[in-house]
Amino acid sequence: MIKNKYLTRLISRYNRSTLGIAFALVSASGLTAATYSEDFNDGLAQNWTNGSTWTVNGSKYSQSSTSGVKNDYYTGFTGGDGVEFEAKVKLLGNGDRAGILFRKQDGLNTYYFLRIRTNSLQFWKCINGSASQVGAWTYFSHSVGTYYTLKVKIIGNDYEIYRNGNLVDTRTDTAITGDGQVGLYCNVSTAEFDDVVLTYPDTGITTYDEDFNDGLAQTWTGGTTWSVSGNKYGQSSTFGVKNSYYTGFIAGDGLEFEAKVKLLGNGDRAGILFRKLDNENTYYFLRIRNTSLQFWKCINGTVSQVGAWTYLSHAIGTYYTLGVKILGNSYEIYRDGVLVDTRTDNSITSDGQIGLYCNEATADFDDVSATYPSGEYGAGIAYAPSYAKPLYNASTDIPSDALDASNYSTIADWIAAMNSQGKAGKIGSGVYLITPGPASRLELQQSIYGYGATKPIFRWDDPTKVEGGFLYLGASNITVQNVRFEGFPMPLAYHSNWTYLSGYYLSNRFNSQMLSGSNFNSGLGIPYNSDISNINILDCDFVDCAVGMAMITNEDYRLSNMHVARNYVSGGSGFISYIGNKFDHFYFYQNYIENMDQRQTGKRGGKIIGTILWLGTDLLANHANNQVVRVENNECYNVVSAFTYSKHNSSVFADVRCCDDVSISWNILVDLESLNGHSDANAIYSKSFDLLIEGNHIENCGSNTVNPSDNSTFNGSEGGCITLKGGCSPTLVRNNTFIAGTKTMGPMVLLAHNDVTLTDCTFADWQYTGTYYKRRAMIRSFSSGSTPVYTISDIDITNCGQAGTNVAYFYENNGEGESDCIDLTINFDDNRRNVIRMKNNNGKNNIINCYNELGETLTRVWP
Repeated sequence: MIKNKYLTRLISRYNRSTLGIAFALVSASGLTAATYSEDFNDGLAQNWTNGSTWTVNGSKYSQSSTSGVKNDYYTGFTGGDGVEFEAKVKLLGNGDRAGILFRKQDGLNTYYFLRIRTNSLQFWKCINGSASQVGAWTYFSHSVGTYYTLKVKIIGNDYEIYRNGNLVDTRTDTAITGDGQVGLYCNVSTAEFDDVVLTYPDTGITTYDEDFNDGLAQTWTGGTTWSVSGNKYGQSSTFGVKNSYYTGFIAGDGLEFEAKVKLLGNGDRAGILFRKLDNENTYYFLRIRNTSLQFWKCINGTVSQVGAWTYLSHAIGTYYTLGVKILGNSYEIYRDGVLVDTRTDNSITSDGQIGLYCNEATADFDDVSATYPSGEYGAGIAYAPSYAKPLYNASTDIPSDALDASNYSTIADWIAAMNSQGKAGKIGSGVYLITPGPASRLELQQSIYGYGATKPIFRWDDPTKVEGGFLYLGASNITVQNVRFEGFPMPLAYHSNWTYLSGYYLSNRFNSQMLSGSNFNSGLGIPYNSDISNINILDCDFVDCAVGMAMITNEDYRLSNMHVARNYVSGGSGFISYIGNKFDHFYFYQNYIENMDQRQTGKRGGKIIGTILWLGTDLLANHANNQVVRVENNECYNVVSAFTYSKHNSSVFADVRCCDDVSISWNILVDLESLNGHSDANAIYSKSFDLLIEGNHIENCGSNTVNPSDNSTFNGSEGGCITLKGGCSPTLVRNNTFIAGTKTMGPMVLLAHNDVTLTDCTFADWQYTGTYYKRRAMIRSFSSGSTPVYTISDIDITNCGQAGTNVAYFYENNGEGESDCIDLTINFDDNRRNVIRMKNNNGKNNIINCYNELGETLTRVWP
């Protein structure tokens, strides 16, 4: 029922399908990587398209035709960025063009392929059937009858090409940018393939689907009375309990499982089962009978009923879809997609198998679907995303030839030696005073590693001096790890000489002395006029520093592949900022930030905006060139801004702009408060494309009204938890928890992107006592686009709204766009019905299956 046409694309990016013969989770805690592998040893090519010329023969997958292009595609997965795909390829002598393919677009003859010929290795693209070469390496030859392992690693639009485990070259091509299938390639050639391995990103949610259309019930344990016939899985015995279990995974909390069930007339007890314990006759089951829907448990072979719904009847020969959603020990029961009831039972708490149930009944089953957590993951710093840098080990991570600071009389001499000798530096525990002034503004071209019982401390010697930075990056491939900075205006910096940015966010967002000592163009900083890449700020402390690192470039230079991770930040008024229009692969994760309170004496930064991460500018036209931003698994507490130099921004955790493929997810954000009524006091602010906001816990964030005038910019947050602006698309906001507090008086969420889906989120404790009409809603939307599309579904609400004030659950002002509220059951403002305010009744705005807890239909009202 969700109408957002982009939702499927976003979900496919972040929920990787895992149908396959072998599936393994790689990477331990947090977001995971997933691997599919196939060696064809079982004689099957499951979930491959299996064209008529393709067969499994002797544990190898063979293609026998020499007529035209004969490709075979793996249908269990689509992906692009982050994919690693390899297979062994052997030419058989009839032709010499075989290899692997990737990013195959659905329904189109469009894909990339890497192939071997007897005299070369070649990289091609096929666009709507027209092939052209991307690269070739003619110094390779390939013998008939010999296996060669081909591999590609996709990084955005860059392709690393491997042969027999060795990196051959990297090529860039932008002809195909979307996710697609992988497969095996043959052109007028016979060939054999083996040992297919596919590794791809996964957020920890796995989907299993089975429609039995291939005539198989792979990894089901149905026994002799179960068989696949006519694209259905059937059970034929009427004697006793005859269950079939799926052995591909076990799951419990978080499982969503459904299947179509049809009674055939011989008995009337069939359904689905879940939490089946290994080697025990213990499980739950949901079954249909002619006269009822029933929920039972079987404990060591003894059954008892958990619930029954006798008003539901079931006809012989008709399919009914039974579903269950497990939330801890609570079970949401569904029939034909409609929630029937919720029951709680704690007899079985462990993970278990899913299966299909029959008791003295013949039945058919079809379209089995299960979604479940595939690994431990959650919000906060305890969970490491799959791309995380390894944990620090000083004994192995510090280069053996690193220069020790103890051998030099000053820090400046030590860093000068590092730069001149091209060697990293190491520094032991202790306190190292840095005296303010030009002599202490140092160019850094090498990495710095701390060691010893405690982190070495760089300490700014005079807190009254607010000018200038300390270490100015002057090269790529720099790591700063395991050190502590105390009291600096700005310990780290990277900037170029620039002109167009000299006025961009200048006077009102930074104290201009912070960067260069006088003003932005004074030349007292140390510019680096080049691209910069592979920068790592890891495991450091930033205590009472006005900002941790400021980076500003002009339009000529790019920042690439930066990791800011596992740092501790306290005091000051900000952490990381990059003001520039070219950047990609920026990773900000597992940082712990607390107590940035500008009311406290002795703390830095009265003129600083109070933004933890600020990335990009408003020049959205560049977004397609700025790919992959991850802001994940951070924790941030008690950021209080008294910022007075702007009417808009303060107390923001992440401000991310002008980029594509962005995830701001699994963060814990509590007590981010503006004291001055700023409209953009938002925990998350973004003007980004292909944006995912998932799994965050956001509590008591935003700004109260200072001036209640309708035309004032000091009338509180437009969206205290999330504000999305700029007409970007698509955006998926799901599985977040929003809890109001003393500072969340305005809307909790503002949606001003195009094409937004807000689903599976929880809102709690929101009230509004102000008077400004644009703030009198918990969720607000408007769009600068001509045809925005908003979909809101599956929202949980606790103690929100206030009787008699006519506040709105959702306030929509989208011109000729579309807004859909779908599948809501909410108690907003004491179960008031008219809580959805939609400006235009243009036939595009829909309220579908939306009720209060009394079962009354929610209605539209304007104004």
